[in-house]
Amino acid sequence: MGRPRSIFGLLLHLAGLHARRRPGWCVVIAAAALALGALWRAPAGDPSPGDAADRTVAAAVLRDGFALTTPAGLAHRVVELDAQGREQRTVGVEPRGEIRVVGSRAGSLVGWREGRRIHLARAGDDRNPSRWGSSVRQLCDGFASNDVRFAIGWLEADDTVWIVHGPLAANGVASSPGAGDADAAGIAGIGDAPDDDAPDNTEPVQLLQVAAREAAKSEWCGIASAERNVAMLWRADDVLHLDMCGKKRCSPLTGRFRIAAGERILGFGCLRTACLVATRAGDDPPRFSFLTETGKRKWTLQLAIASPRAAILGIGDRAFAVGYLGEHGAEIQRIDRDGKATPLWRDPAATTVPALAWSSGKLMIARYHGAALTHEVLAVAR
Repeated sequence: MGRPRSIFGLLLHLAGLHARRRPGWCVVIAAAALALGALWRAPAGDPSPGDAADRTVAAAVLRDGFALTTPAGLAHRVVELDAQGREQRTVGVEPRGEIRVVGSRAGSLVGWREGRRIHLARAGDDRNPSRWGSSVRQLCDGFASNDVRFAIGWLEADDTVWIVHGPLAANGVASSPGAGDADAAGIAGIGDAPDDDAPDNTEPVQLLQVAAREAAKSEWCGIASAERNVAMLWRADDVLHLDMCGKKRCSPLTGRFRIAAGERILGFGCLRTACLVATRAGDDPPRFSFLTETGKRKWTLQLAIASPRAAILGIGDRAFAVGYLGEHGAEIQRIDRDGKATPLWRDPAATTVPALAWSSGKLMIARYHGAALTHEVLAVAR
């Protein structure tokens, strides 16, 4: 018999030898070999049909298009698209656990936690990442990515909330206290931090601390684009906090909202001075609350969603796009600042909550049909 030319062939060969000696084990060993062979042959670029929970996608804004991030086995892949949704390139990302992908002046950036710090590097080239933070406990849910800026947030071991952020414009400069090696990733130059009124093309890539006094005992944090601002949310016991951050500083005024101990946060998205937050208490219908930076809950509404989470995105300065799985597949509603909901889009074949990104009047919508990733660009005015 010739030498086996693959791992799968070797498994079958050994199974055959063992079966001659112990015929009763033949079926068991053959089944195990076939199962291992199937796993070995599974393509790295797509999850297997049984991994429905892993078939998630995230969408970000690039200078000239969009980026989609999908799982690829234990790793990830980043698909870069132009403004019309045409694929430009696909980049593999080594296994890093939980990651965030955003657009920057240097192209797609990948952020991840490694050890006690946040690493930030160009997609496809993580040899010399920049490092941020000092004793990182966890990444915040979500990220900020729009036509103006990007941001990634995290909780430190002392419960303080931090973000690293920068411009989408082509010529940002750097002022990155605590980073030290930001130049290595090609995402920063050398310069002084401008004030909040400086033009976007001189904005630095830098760190911001968010209201240290208010962040004590934080158990969760979230981050989202808020037009020219970055919105930070964090939860401590039965209080949800909201703060808006500009280029150089975060607001000293923090909105506070009561949230029941067992109430889960399903999703959130923000405008310049307010956020829409979806929550669910037990088996009650989900509640969508419009929360302002001054601490007011202006209105709430309910939507019939079947998914355990919702995708919420601020579009312009007057409305949100809210995506979820309903009774008839994936749906997106447009909800304005006054709480009026209008159907915007539907895909009966979708099997995952759509990922959303908005840029220059165009809404990127990405979702799965079973194991197949699909996307489209929809014209949506401000």
